[in-house]
Amino acid sequence: MSFKTVSKSSDKKNARYLVGKLKNFDPSLQAYFMLSACCLRPRQLPPDHSPELGLGTGDKIGKTDSGKTSDKNNVLFMPRCVPVVGRQTYPMWKGVVSGLGLIRKWKFPKTLMFLPIEMLPESVKEFKIGDKQLLQWLCDFLKIFFSEMNVNFATNYNLSQVKFKTRYHSVTGKKQILVSDLYSSLHSSFNIPRSNYILALTWTDLYPTEELNFVLGEASYSCRCAVFGFGRYEPKSYVSTPDGDNANKGITDENKLALDGQLLWKLIRVASHETCHLLGLNHCLFFECSMNESKSVKEALHQPLFLCPVCLRKLHKSLGFDIRQRYAQLRDFLQNTNNHYQNDSLQASILWLDRCLEKLQIG
Repeated sequence: MSFKTVSKSSDKKNARYLVGKLKNFDPSLQAYFMLSACCLRPRQLPPDHSPELGLGTGDKIGKTDSGKTSDKNNVLFMPRCVPVVGRQTYPMWKGVVSGLGLIRKWKFPKTLMFLPIEMLPESVKEFKIGDKQLLQWLCDFLKIFFSEMNVNFATNYNLSQVKFKTRYHSVTGKKQILVSDLYSSLHSSFNIPRSNYILALTWTDLYPTEELNFVLGEASYSCRCAVFGFGRYEPKSYVSTPDGDNANKGITDENKLALDGQLLWKLIRVASHETCHLLGLNHCLFFECSMNESKSVKEALHQPLFLCPVCLRKLHKSLGFDIRQRYAQLRDFLQNTNNHYQNDSLQASILWLDRCLEKLQIG
């Protein structure tokens, strides 16, 4: 069953505010983007309210007439309590990226340089998912998530060519790199054209400012460069705590980094989030979304892999991919990954894509 057509004038007005004009999309995709309107509805809905647009399978957003909260697992997009300050709607995003003069006639840079800029441990380089080594697997994911973007995977760049500030973590004693020193200088240090985006991967942990403990990754739209770190996943340095950020002093050298579904999930979550920032997407305040801000490792890894309708509208405008084909390819990629390294987050994402593709059929 495909999405139903929106009839409420308030939803049409809210959707126009959030995702702009939709006349160039077919009816099912129009309805899909108009799901965005639900985040601006009152959270307490009347008992006779029926779900629209295929939001779930007989579920309401908010509370039902029995007083129970709707089943989150049956809803494609869970709205948040949206503040007035800090919103970035599609029209707002469009105005900013076009107003900066960096985008000419909506022809975004279409090349992303994926650069591991540190020598990874031999044990990590030998990791394989099926017949793919870990970094090639990650590159293949980026090619699908950012369909219609040319993703180049290069290993002939290293940190010895870059000047940057470092410090040692006050608790763990582990070396950290000031991330802004990297994203502001990688193009010039590596003689890469400014017309290309860069996504750099380090093994060393990263920090954003002297006052803050760490950052999984950071991106600069104006610099067209993002950096994310692998070091935060090393078990000899850090363990999973309620905040996911504390040091573990008792772990031994015998405890080696293991390739599993959780590690793979971490990599695709952070890599996709930071690359979206390169295309001008701010943190999302509308739904539970891949672009939500996170303040801890645990929070980051519990967020969805997929973009809400508002953020997807921005990414689609940037790259112009076929939405259904992209979702189908992501589903196949995640299923293949889950076949080798099972993980609850991967499985939940596959089920979400199944529901989404079912509702996005034309008609």
